[in-house]
Amino acid sequence: MTNRKSTALQLGAFLAMLGSASPCLGQLAQPLTLDEVVAKLQNNLDSYKRSIPSFLADEHIDSSDRHFGNRVGSGPSIGDESESLPAGLRPVGSGLPGTAGLSDVDTIAESVFRLKRDVDPERHIPMLDESREIKTIDGKPANGRDIDASYTFSGAFSSGLALVSKDQQACMRYTLEPIKPGKPIIVSFVSAPAEQRPRGLRPGR
Repeated sequence: MTNRKSTALQLGAFLAMLGSASPCLGQLAQPLTLDEVVAKLQNNLDSYKRSIPSFLADEHIDSSDRHFGNRVGSGPSIGDESESLPAGLRPVGSGLPGTAGLSDVDTIAESVFRLKRDVDPERHIPMLDESREIKTIDGKPANGRDIDASYTFSGAFSSGLALVSKDQQACMRYTLEPIKPGKPIIVSFVSAPAEQRPRGLRPGR
């Protein structure tokens, strides 16, 4: 995530998904601290990076871009709402609601998604590289073209699980919500202002 205005997201489901942490964490007599939760998530992330294999998968993309007849200025723009979305999930070319000249667009594409285990050429550490090759767009060969979909998503396998981790702690601001027995542990986060991040670092890297 790169926008400091981002709405704090909740990671209760994330903790539940990474089941290697004890299921009774929320019932301990001494509640976990934020640093302890982040350390456990980092351990889970390291284990994930060591075990996830390279793979490829066929994808079917069905995108519908709808424009409604709201008057300009009558409500928030799509661009404003997108400020709270992660970097990999941003609207493309949506513009303002009701902008003259825009029409509904339906797009169907076939693609191949790849996750490849690799080595970071600068830091010389293991990394996960995601790529997507568009094969056809609306039944015709893509010939190198990319899909102009309203929303695209990338980074889920390579960096999505690192949003709350020691690796990202210098670029983020974490808040541990009060822990309730038997309930998911929730960590809210926003990206740190650019001037407060270590030089050369940004969220997701």
